[in-house]
Amino acid sequence: MTSPVPLVTWAPLVTGISQCVLDALALTTGGTPSRACVITPQGVPMPWDNCECGQFTATVVSVWGSDRFPSPVSVNWKNCNPPWLVATVTMQVVRCVPAAVMTGTGVILPTCAAMMASAIVQDQDRAAMIAATACCLQTLATPQSGQPPRIGAYLLSPAVTLPEQGGCGGIEMSYQIAVSSCLCGN
Repeated sequence: MTSPVPLVTWAPLVTGISQCVLDALALTTGGTPSRACVITPQGVPMPWDNCECGQFTATVVSVWGSDRFPSPVSVNWKNCNPPWLVATVTMQVVRCVPAAVMTGTGVILPTCAAMMASAIVQDQDRAAMIAATACCLQTLATPQSGQPPRIGAYLLSPAVTLPEQGGCGGIEMSYQIAVSSCLCGN
């Protein structure tokens, strides 16, 4: 008889990493987003209809077993368990951005000063997300007070710009984290 696959829940890790990012965003010009969902279910997109001049979300988008992080190909599973369970998490920071406005007489474009101010906020959001995520993941991957690390490996993906839609835009970034799935003694 084989051992059961261990129960790995991602919410404690994801919410902790999200809090690291929110703490870093608090120090930016845009500040802490007024709506922060530190973990949301996959397939439930956050509406941008009202980005509330700041919203943050994090979602676990995929989970797989692996014997070579981050590759999902695994051939050396032991007792029905891959050595690693890996999750991909996507985070978004969305804020109000200047947009063109249609009027009866034509289009009114946002001023260059308004676009520059928005670009500076996005640039700071991107830098805060990258730095906070990297620092938080490094801490989780480092043994603390004689305890083993909480994660075995991690990988950050590029932080990309989300173009303006309905007066909102922002930054999206993903990371992958691996935790050991090996049961004691197996």
